[in-house]
Amino acid sequence: MPTRVKIQLGFSVRGVTATGKCIFARIFLNSCGYFQSKNSFETEIQAVSPHIQFKSYMCIDYIFEEKQTILVELHQCSDEKRKDPSLLGSTEISVGRTIHSGGEEEVLLRAARQDSQSEDVYNGSVILCTREEPSTKDNIVLKMQGAGLDKKDMFGKSDPYIIILKRNDRGKWERCYHSEVVRKTLAPDWKPLLVSLDKLCEGNLDSEICFRCFDWDGAKGEGYATLN
Repeated sequence: MPTRVKIQLGFSVRGVTATGKCIFARIFLNSCGYFQSKNSFETEIQAVSPHIQFKSYMCIDYIFEEKQTILVELHQCSDEKRKDPSLLGSTEISVGRTIHSGGEEEVLLRAARQDSQSEDVYNGSVILCTREEPSTKDNIVLKMQGAGLDKKDMFGKSDPYIIILKRNDRGKWERCYHSEVVRKTLAPDWKPLLVSLDKLCEGNLDSEICFRCFDWDGAKGEGYATLN
């Protein structure tokens, strides 16, 4: 399975000559060999100045085993409603090369080609900064207890454990965490569980999760136990 990590891409431009009042950038991520609009991002509008730092970030899944590049298009427009946009220039940047270069790389912006041009002309530069998405670094500690569980074993009490589930992109439940088994009790007190927010809920604190309690039977496998 490919190794993935969520990262944020930040953008700034320097030394760009523009005739319009405002500037914004469109960024496309190379997917399956193509720059597709479904994998695109658009920054906020900024006033033209010698050095522009866009405040918005593009979030992507960086895949270590794949070569991922982005296409940055810089556009100028006459107002904040992006009226009459025109292309100032573009450039392609390797995400992996930027990461291995310390997380920042400056690349020349190739000016939009005019009909009379036979060679590339450059108009300033684009600076790409990468960083790990903050939510992927966050962990929480879950402390779980049970009371009044069903007695599932004929000759003793239950051996309960908890499975935590999250909803996937298709809206179905999928398992993301599994507690330890607490032997022979109907009032379990599980050890604190360190949980990655990224794995638990993709960093979205408003997402829905589900806790299910089971009784472990070494001979028959798991059986559902009711929490009263």
